Amino acid sequence: MSQNKSKKGLKCQVPGPLPQTSEKYDIEHQIPRYPVNAIDADVKFLSADLVLFHIHRRNLEFHSGAFPPAEISTQGEIVPLTENAATLELLFQFVYAQRYPRLNDIPFGELSLLAEAAEKYEVYAAINICSVRMQ
Repeated sequence: MSQNKSKKGLKCQVPGPLPQTSEKYDIEHQIPRYPVNAIDADVKFLSADLVLFHIHRRNLEFHSGAFPPAEISTQGEIVPLTENAATLELLFQFVYAQRYPRLNDIPFGELSLLAEAAEKYEVYAAINICSVRMQ
C-alpha cells in the first residue's frame, strides 16, 4: 500500500494496483494504462481512443443483454466500439463480481456517456445507478 495526500492534506492508505482489464492499445507497443485487464479473458474490445479491453465473455453474458453469448466465438478478433476508454472502463466494472465504481464525483457529461453506453449494451446495474445519480 502506498500513501497519498487527500485534498485536505491528510495522509491515507491507497491499496496497491487493481487487477487490469484494459490496456492502452498501440500497434507497435501495448502500454498498460487502465485498471481493467483480465489476462485469461476471451474477448477483446477496442475503444474509440485505442484502448484495448480484455473481458470475460461469461461476465458479459450474465451482466449484459447486448453482447453475444459465450458460445459464439470471436476467434481472437478485436471488436471495435464507439465509446471512449473512460466510459468503457466504468461500464465494464459493472460486469464483474466486485464493488461497483463510485459515481459520486463523475462529472455529469461523463455520467451521461456511461448511461448511454449502459443502455446501448444493456448493462442493467449501470443503468439503474446512472438513473439514480442523474436525478
